[in-house]
Amino acid sequence: IIRHLLHPILFYIGRGTYAFFGLGKAVLYASKRLFLTARMVSSLEKKGIQPSYVPAMYPNVLARTLLPSLSHMRSLNAHRTHIARVYAAMLDTSITQPHATVTAPIRYTVLVDNPQRIEQAAKQKHILLGNWYRTPVDPPDTDRTAMQYAAHTCPHAETYAQQSLNLPTGPSISPQDAAHIAHIVNTLCTQ
Repeated sequence: IIRHLLHPILFYIGRGTYAFFGLGKAVLYASKRLFLTARMVSSLEKKGIQPSYVPAMYPNVLARTLLPSLSHMRSLNAHRTHIARVYAAMLDTSITQPHATVTAPIRYTVLVDNPQRIEQAAKQKHILLGNWYRTPVDPPDTDRTAMQYAAHTCPHAETYAQQSLNLPTGPSISPQDAAHIAHIVNTLCTQ
């Protein structure tokens, strides 16, 4: 429970100080390496094993942090929809946008050539893009055999995963930020 409570605090500090002499990067790296925050997917789950604590009742202390967020869900979804519309309008038409018609995407996924290069170049400009969905079974270190996934059984998913790049839509992204991110991605895609 403590690691779940620490996650938003450490992420907030890390993200807020990311461009400050690499301090945020160090905070995020240390919190991950020292297991100060909970993993999204446990090592057991990556092996196809259901952890003993699943399913479980949501702990009261975590529920207390979640409940206030639920009252803001409509405004958060409206914000995500607005940011998605900014991306859809501003990204170059040569960039495939599978989420262009999806309202309130948590991540705005685009398909580009060499997403790792674009992600790294954007990071140099203090823009954190996502690398979710880079493999058909995510995270990449998941045992695909345990998940009963055989390579090349979903060729379209594999192709799209290799081109996947995620643009942020969260509450910290303003429409001006989204326009700036779209401009940077457009520029990087044409280089």
